Amino acid sequence: MQILSLAYYILNNFKDVSPMKLQKLLYYVKAWSMVGKIPIVHEPFQKWQYGPVNDEVYQKFKHCGSVKIPYSHPQPFLLEPESHEKNTIDFILECYAPFDAITLSSMTHKDVPWKK
Repeated sequence: MQILSLAYYILNNFKDVSPMKLQKLLYYVKAWSMVGKIPIVHEPFQKWQYGPVNDEVYQKFKHCGSVKIPYSHPQPFLLEPESHEKNTIDFILECYAPFDAITLSSMTHKDVPWKK
């Protein structure tokens, strides 16, 4: 799955998502799908000061700064409604979306991939 498709899915289904929060949610989808051996996101993340960042997503939404991304994106989500991949994505997002960007950033700094 293309990372921007997943980003649009997140933006269309969750409120108050800043660019930083979006990055962290995408990172957690990638990390947990790798742990579960369900490769969903293939694009790389870089180690930045406030946690993992995908450059393509950064470039797309950097104009929003630290505020909520203010619009919806009518991009199609390319997974079947009840597929294992979609259910995995939804589960991961339900777990992490309630946290704000700063909390998510702090959480990523405690993860083994960040430390290594």
